[in-house]
Amino acid sequence: MNRASESVMVREMGAEESALVGGNERVSGFAFSVLTKILSLLLTLGLIYLGFTTIDVASLHSWQEIGLVLAGLALLLAGQIYILRSKTTIDREYISQSWSFRKRVRIAHIAECKLVYIPFLSWIITPRLVIRVGIVHFFVFYAADPAVLRAFLSLVYQRTLSPFPPSGPK
Repeated sequence: MNRASESVMVREMGAEESALVGGNERVSGFAFSVLTKILSLLLTLGLIYLGFTTIDVASLHSWQEIGLVLAGLALLLAGQIYILRSKTTIDREYISQSWSFRKRVRIAHIAECKLVYIPFLSWIITPRLVIRVGIVHFFVFYAADPAVLRAFLSLVYQRTLSPFPPSGPK
């Protein structure tokens, strides 16, 4: 993220200080925006409708074929449920997100973090925090809630500025 888009983000959200400063120990919110949820629900319902209109139930000759169709339907519905219910939480020690499994990363173990945010398209492209822990472990946390997004921005600023020593005379 470049400095111009960061300043637009701060202006757009009215953030002047960290969401984790001033008594707000824990910030939590939905991972995906309402529009993203609606669009994914429409896509899921469209796929189910298309599947039922094109599949010929009489052509399913074995239990394996029926099981495969039902397994695909179950995965599709489970993914939709996780999109609708997923929440992201950040506090002073951990970042976590509920999904099919709970993603949880200790902030002290973060080696690198990047905020992927497109200022005026956040209503359709969900902002996300990409975290590298160690050398090969990457995690992606989504945030549709402005308070969680401010906490993500604060974390990125802290991680960006912390490797540099303080300037000024000693």
